[in-house]
Amino acid sequence: MEQGNIIKTGKGKATMLKNGIILVETDDNLVLEVEDAKEFTSAVEKLAKGNKCLLITNPGKNTTAGPEVRKYAASEEANRHIRARAIITQSFAQELMANFFLRFNAQIIPTKLFHHREKAIKWLLGLSDKKPQVSLQKSKK
Repeated sequence: MEQGNIIKTGKGKATMLKNGIILVETDDNLVLEVEDAKEFTSAVEKLAKGNKCLLITNPGKNTTAGPEVRKYAASEEANRHIRARAIITQSFAQELMANFFLRFNAQIIPTKLFHHREKAIKWLLGLSDKKPQVSLQKSKK
């Protein structure tokens, strides 16, 4: 169900924030399946209007995802409209799972873990200001 800048899915919602970042929030106490992840991907694509976006993923309390979901989340299909992803963890278990996701699923976009939404937003918005850097230091021989 779509409501302006919010798209509700069967397991949560995706919201376009005022700063242009898309926030995906899942409900609590879930084990996400690949179909759920695909539904979130579709919602992000609609909110981004086909453009690349900055994304915050905020899983609900006690929500997890199995290996097939983690594999899909790292895929080209799932990331075709995402420039960078911040993952907010709310528990030690989620942090372990997110670290596992980062280490064992090759990331094709910049992805970083956070405990606080404000820090995630600051990091994502900082990425949009970055330009390729050229080193002016001479190398030591």
